Amino acid sequence: MNNYTYYECPVAYYCDAGSEPTICPAGTSRNHTGAASELDCYQCADGFYCPNNTENTQGIPCDETFECPEVSTQRNI
Repeated sequence: MNNYTYYECPVAYYCDAGSEPTICPAGTSRNHTGAASELDCYQCADGFYCPNNTENTQGIPCDETFECPEVSTQRNI
């Protein structure tokens, strides 16, 4: 187990005060290492969706027949 006080938190996660990595919440993504709090996770972009419990680095592209506004957690018809 790594001590995240000394190592950067991995992509798609944040590490509060050196804690174990926590996956960024639904509707957000993170494409670089080093997030120190949930606030360092980015809102999922328009045209993408970021489901819960998924390592979202940029989101999943929305299919042409669906709508995915900013901060989407799923595809909408």
